Amino acid sequence: MKKILYNQQNCCIDTPYGEIAFLLLRKNVKNINMRIRSDLTITISANRKINEKTIYDFAIKNLNWILHTIEKIKLKQKAKQKITSLADQTELYLLGKKYDVHIINSKTDKVFISNKSIQIMQKDILDTQKTQQITAAFLKKTGEKIFNKLCRKWMKLTEFNTPLTFQIRNMTSRWGSCNPTKKKITFNLKLLVFPIQAAEYVVLHEILHFFHKGHDKNFYKALAKFMPDYKEREKILKNQVSVCAE
Repeated sequence: MKKILYNQQNCCIDTPYGEIAFLLLRKNVKNINMRIRSDLTITISANRKINEKTIYDFAIKNLNWILHTIEKIKLKQKAKQKITSLADQTELYLLGKKYDVHIINSKTDKVFISNKSIQIMQKDILDTQKTQQITAAFLKKTGEKIFNKLCRKWMKLTEFNTPLTFQIRNMTSRWGSCNPTKKKITFNLKLLVFPIQAAEYVVLHEILHFFHKGHDKNFYKALAKFMPDYKEREKILKNQVSVCAE
């Protein structure tokens, strides 16, 4: 196996948007390659025989791609922060809207939601575990109302008359799943972070699996029939986190 030797140096280019720094790696490679990592570090690898002007010209030529990729990474990171803050104690994202969370001392445990904030009423405001329990219960109850309404809506539109049961829980790899045998659908609690259009897409997606087992042409034909903009709704989820409905 041929050993690849390389050295590196820190570089930067001046652009109308300010300086953009990158790490230049000298490798035994044929082409000039560029990579942007999740920490927004830009790396360019090139053969030692390629002069610096050619490399700088390559970076400037790909400036739009650099800016677009950085913005895309930032959006993904922001989405992950939203999901993490679903049950956070300072802010909460619900159906695409950000709410400030206020913890207020009260004789009873309750949750009130207004236009811009969510008030969590509890006996001991320093009991963070209790705050999380109250918030989780509120989210589950809210989710049950939302998905119950959406399921009834799309069952009617698709003329699916078989009684269904559904549950909401935290899922790590899917937005939703269905069990045709048990007539049951499970929804990811994190769907509450995104606009209602995304939740509707997942609801219809799972209901259609009772008609179509896989993701064949007939499945997507039905999806397009009932939801012509399903691809745009799907992008809301796909562009932000690496899980999808199956």
